[in-house]
Amino acid sequence: MNAAAAAPSTQHTRNRLKRSAIRVSIVLLLTGAILTGALHWQTYETQQQTIVQAQLTQTQEQLRQTQRARDNVERHLHRYRTLEMSGFTAPPDRVALIEALLAAQARLALPTVRYTLGPVVETPFPLPPEASRWRDPGDAPPAQIAYQPLELKLVEVHEGEWLAFLADVQQHAPGWSRIERCALRRSGALGLDIDCTLRWWFTPPTHGEAGQ
Repeated sequence: MNAAAAAPSTQHTRNRLKRSAIRVSIVLLLTGAILTGALHWQTYETQQQTIVQAQLTQTQEQLRQTQRARDNVERHLHRYRTLEMSGFTAPPDRVALIEALLAAQARLALPTVRYTLGPVVETPFPLPPEASRWRDPGDAPPAQIAYQPLELKLVEVHEGEWLAFLADVQQHAPGWSRIERCALRRSGALGLDIDCTLRWWFTPPTHGEAGQ
């Protein structure tokens, strides 16, 4: 009787142990799956954070570049408006320039003023290096500027009269000028003979305006 009674008890114990082992295996499998999924999710989250951080850094740099460009425009806006008022942003105007020469001669009562206006010369306007990155490769070619060479000859004037004449013309003629060369030669006791070449700068003329 004791042996017969012990056999079911032993079998029951074995079954319980098997079920416990199965449950433990299932728990371990589930735990492993959860840990693996968590690890993959953490890796994904890290990658996404890296991508977002890179995009944020790029956006911040673009904002800084935009702000620098805006500050640069604001710094030069007054200068641009001054050039605009001077006529630099308009096409060459030969008539207005000649009128300014003659008017300055009359105001200062200068004896002899000879002038020769050369043809308009167009030249590329180089952009500064910091502006290159803002250009779209599909944009039009870089802007151009134009100038007219102006040869001036004044006879028997004093140095002060020459400087006053030049300042008068620069004040009243459209555009912006720069002296390329100048030769002053003593003309006896009466003063100086002056031979100078200036470049009168403008924005490029459109077709048909260069010969104005």
